[in-house]
Amino acid sequence: MTFPRILTGYLDRWIRRPKSLLLWGPRQVGKTTLIENWLEKGLPRGWESHAYPLQDPSVRRRMEQEPGILQEELLAGTGKRKVIFIDEVQKVPALLDLVQLLIDRHKSKWKFILTGSSARKIRRAGANLLPGRVFEKRLDPLMWSELGWPHPSPGRSLTPLPWPKMRKAGEAGRKTPRFGLEDQMTWGSLPEMPALGAADRSETLKSYVSLYIEQEIRAEALARNLGAFNRFLELAARESGSAPNLSKLAQESGVSMPAIKGYYAILEDTFLVERLEPYLKNARKRLMAPPRHFFFDTGVRNAAAGLPLTRDILAVESGRRFEHHIILETLRRIRSMDLPWKVHYWRTSHGAEVDMVVDTGDELVPIEIKHSTHVSRSDLSGLHQFMEDYRSKVRQGWLVCRIPKPRKLARQITAIPWQML
Repeated sequence: MTFPRILTGYLDRWIRRPKSLLLWGPRQVGKTTLIENWLEKGLPRGWESHAYPLQDPSVRRRMEQEPGILQEELLAGTGKRKVIFIDEVQKVPALLDLVQLLIDRHKSKWKFILTGSSARKIRRAGANLLPGRVFEKRLDPLMWSELGWPHPSPGRSLTPLPWPKMRKAGEAGRKTPRFGLEDQMTWGSLPEMPALGAADRSETLKSYVSLYIEQEIRAEALARNLGAFNRFLELAARESGSAPNLSKLAQESGVSMPAIKGYYAILEDTFLVERLEPYLKNARKRLMAPPRHFFFDTGVRNAAAGLPLTRDILAVESGRRFEHHIILETLRRIRSMDLPWKVHYWRTSHGAEVDMVVDTGDELVPIEIKHSTHVSRSDLSGLHQFMEDYRSKVRQGWLVCRIPKPRKLARQITAIPWQML
């Protein structure tokens, strides 16, 4: 089963633009499927495509042994304009120098689409990332609109964030199986999850975690002590959504604090975690400054944490899982729309806190997240404090929760159902 992706519309526009494309993203979010489907159905007339899937051992060995074969094969083709698709380019970083040369020599007729799930190996190999020659994009797990969820808001005034538009009206899969909030909080939103049964979803997520350790960590020698890294990964998953206590993680993993920081760098470079920095600009109070880390997918997070992959886990820390889900949707949506916005959290040394602060450049949008179906003014203390401290930059505050309809709780604060985010 395939789902319509927001980036398909971007590819339609990209082919008319002057640069090649570097598409990042974690494993199994659908990068290969997206590009292959577009090359088959969306490539304009007059173009031909060439694919080099480096996850195929025979293709990878050929490119490793003699990268120049790529140029020879492309030159032996027709005179048509070419799109060259190199999948998982980090597996042969040496190809990037040749790609740069080919882009410079044939930029009017040749365009490259490169995908990668790890920037770390490319940097460690000393390869360049084609500065000035590529547009960079990122593909994430499925967003609400890609799953076919309709946006119920009657207007922009009742939603804090814009919704991305699909390629065509109604394209977002009216026939897709229902995969709701509790499903995503339990099993995440990797593209294959909605079509699987509960047992297969659990087995797939467990395999994802073990393959990540095997392929990304062991194969690339990113961590010498795999046992310690495995323990760290479970602990980091359990801490996902919080500012981790590095000294505690180091003690429980059996490695040093510098090693723990290095492990988090590995997770970021392989796109397994999102990093949320605290909002610090013009603060009048001393703020607590450590970043928070969120696993890129709630299902992968649950599997990495060693939790039972059933809806029973929602009875424990449901608020934290709900917050995690909402923040991931926000990050994915902002990226998909190429918005130059930044997402932060805010907390003072006195404990005043806002779960998410979206900085649009022109204004700050504070958003508190509650899993509750009942809200009261006591839930607004953090929002009130933030809006007082940054009154010149805040127009409206929001409380995202599970109420059925929007409610005006204060002059500048509105509570909305989570679907209206």
